[in-house]
Amino acid sequence: MIVDYGRAMAYHKEWEPGFTEVWDITFSESVDVLPTDIGRFKALEEETLELLRGSRTIVIVDRPLIRMPVELYARLMRPLGRDIVPVKTREEAAALLGVSHIPVLTHPV
Repeated sequence: MIVDYGRAMAYHKEWEPGFTEVWDITFSESVDVLPTDIGRFKALEEETLELLRGSRTIVIVDRPLIRMPVELYARLMRPLGRDIVPVKTREEAAALLGVSHIPVLTHPV
């Protein structure tokens, strides 16, 4: 499912290389990512490499057991030139973006 959302965002008609995307998964009850899913994520990154060139992904994740796979993913994608940054809070994400706050979704996906 996460791969599908990532693909939809990369191919969205208003997406531009250099954008920063923020994924807030703090509200999720669980994030089901199996070791076999890593290949799907890597394939998506390779498929969308030109579309995502120069972009940055900030992932807000407050639980250590969910944060670890995000950190692993960030390390795996670094050689492809992808900047994936896990943070613990919305405030950290806002500081990275240079804004005062990150809006809270009223209807999380």
